[in-house]
This record gives sequence, structure tokens and C-alpha cells, in this order.
Amino acid sequence: MTTTLVLLNTHARGGRAAHLQEPLRRWLDQHAHGTELAIPATVTLARERLLLLPPSSRVVVVGGDGTLNKLLPALLVREHTLGLVPFGSGNDTARALNLHHLPWATALTHALRGPSSRMDVGQAVFQSTDMQLTVPFLSSFTVGFDSAVGLRALNGPKWLSGLPRYLLA
Repeated sequence: MTTTLVLLNTHARGGRAAHLQEPLRRWLDQHAHGTELAIPATVTLARERLLLLPPSSRVVVVGGDGTLNKLLPALLVREHTLGLVPFGSGNDTARALNLHHLPWATALTHALRGPSSRMDVGQAVFQSTDMQLTVPFLSSFTVGFDSAVGLRALNGPKWLSGLPRYLLA
């Protein structure tokens, strides 16, 4: 038996995703009755929730690239079908999937009812003399200058978002 779960990261887009809690609940009650909305307080709780789902469940993530990449290991291990409602700061994965311009309700409809297809997932392998760490990622992976700019943008002024925030960084 598969399940459908909508998982909201209230910390996405500088915390502005928290405002979607009630609109998402109302939308799901009207258009996708029986679909569960999960609002875990931490990444650890979100991962645990994903690991409890039956294999191959449909999981719709409401958030951005950070949310996706933090949840990706749990999504992969259970072979869940991923849907995305872009609500992050940069939304590179949403851009790659041509979803970045959609209003959240339209993206949610597509994520719940649209067809699924396989996509490539990258893996970064970090190795030291006593351990190896493998980190999966979607869309893009950066180190060095790009990462420094991304971190600076993430910690930048909350009143500025998207491309202008990255340009300032």
C-alpha cells in the first residue's frame, strides 16, 4: 500500500513558508481529502517520518533545495516518488524541473496528480583515512566560492529574496 504525504518545511524561504500551513490544510481538505500534511519541527523528525512511510509512497515536499537535499537520503532509501512545491530561496531544482514559476496550488496539484519519471541523482563522496561519507544531491552541488556566496545569501537580510539576495551576497 502506498501513501501520499505533503511535507512542509516551515523554515523554507527564510521562515515565510510557515504561512502556508493553514492554506495547505484547507486546500488538501478540499482537493485531496485523505492526503496527510506533515509539519515536522526538525530535519531529523522529517527524515524519521519519511522512513516510516511504506516504500514507494508519494512525498510532496514544500520547500527549496536545502529541504530537498536534506531529505534526499530518506527519500532514496525508501524509493519514494518525489513531488515538489517550490518554496525556497533559490529553487534551482524547481528551475531544472520547470516548476519555479508556478503558484503553490498549481505546483501542488501537479505534484499530487502529475505523472512521475525517473531523474538523475548525484553523489558526492568524501573520504578520509578512517571513514567515507556519501552525500546524494539534486540539480547542483557547489564547493568553494559558490558555497561561500550561497551561505552568505542564506544568512543575508530576510527582507531581500531570490536573485537580488544572491547578487548582494
